[in-house]
Amino acid sequence: MRASGEEFSYDRRLFFVITVLVLGFGVWPVFWAFSDVSGSDASGTIVATVLVTIVGVLLLAPVLFTRHAIGMRGIRVRMGLLFDETISWAEVARVESYPAKLPWFLGYGVRLGFGASPVFVVSAHDRLVRIMLKSKRRMPWSALFTQKDEIVLNVDEPDRFVKAAGEFGSSSRNPN
Repeated sequence: MRASGEEFSYDRRLFFVITVLVLGFGVWPVFWAFSDVSGSDASGTIVATVLVTIVGVLLLAPVLFTRHAIGMRGIRVRMGLLFDETISWAEVARVESYPAKLPWFLGYGVRLGFGASPVFVVSAHDRLVRIMLKSKRRMPWSALFTQKDEIVLNVDEPDRFVKAAGEFGSSSRNPN
């Protein structure tokens, strides 16, 4: 175990494909407008497409370069600009493997849900880890100020994540 912490990667293939598609969506109308010989004015289409592309890339591309992390201060759950929270060890009740595979209709990304459902920060529906909190806390991007006490995320190596959480969590509570 490194003193500075460990990083944990997660499957980002879907976000890569979507980012490429968004970039393609932004490029083809511009190409079409400049190659249009009929002389029609497509400036509105170009502006709208470029704005949508910029927003899409700003939301999706950072996901390709982020990882979850465990360190002495706590667990950092990060998915680009979509989700970035550090949960201190004082807030963590336990970290464990999530026993089930998520249903396909849950989707990908950050899902806050209503009621007692957990926050899902997922790019795949398997290799899941559950972080149980001691009490409910407000999560980022929750429009209704939803408070949750459970986060489910996927990592490439869930067993290593759970083991590192146990090691870092116990050493931060007992610094001897």
